[in-house]
Amino acid sequence: MTVPSAQQWYAIYTQSNSENTLNRQIIHYSEQHQLGYQTFFPVYQEIKHWADRTKKIERPLFRNYLFVKHDLNGFRHIKRFKGFLCYVCLGSAPTVISDDQMSLIKILSERQAKALGQTKKLKHGQRIEVVKGVFKGYKGVLLESVKERFLAIEITSLAMHMTVKLPVNDVIVQY
Repeated sequence: MTVPSAQQWYAIYTQSNSENTLNRQIIHYSEQHQLGYQTFFPVYQEIKHWADRTKKIERPLFRNYLFVKHDLNGFRHIKRFKGFLCYVCLGSAPTVISDDQMSLIKILSERQAKALGQTKKLKHGQRIEVVKGVFKGYKGVLLESVKERFLAIEITSLAMHMTVKLPVNDVIVQY
């Protein structure tokens, strides 16, 4: 009798636009063979506007990446699935991601997805709060959004007035 190897987290680099397909295949395979494999495929909601309709679309938070937890046998099976390109490696071996690091990735991904989901809600003149970076804790007013990635905000604090550019995911809307 062989002792099954412990499951560990790995990052997979997928073919273009194949993250969801690969995710579903791994989950199905794991359930079918009762392997207990886990996947982490963070997504965010993007609102698309067309002339005749508006629709929410799920987008991958990390394009072309999927996180998967499996044992050593998983390497052999997962490489055969449609959409698989390669494991993220350090040297020649797939990089193991510790459970602590994975927990942190999940927390940061949740925050990032929330920030990206609220990007469309950001409007000129809105009051915002900086939640990370050197200006964490400061409050200001949105002046402009540059390509939905960076914001120019006006911060007034301690009789000081300045305009800074920050990444969208560094701020939240004040309600």
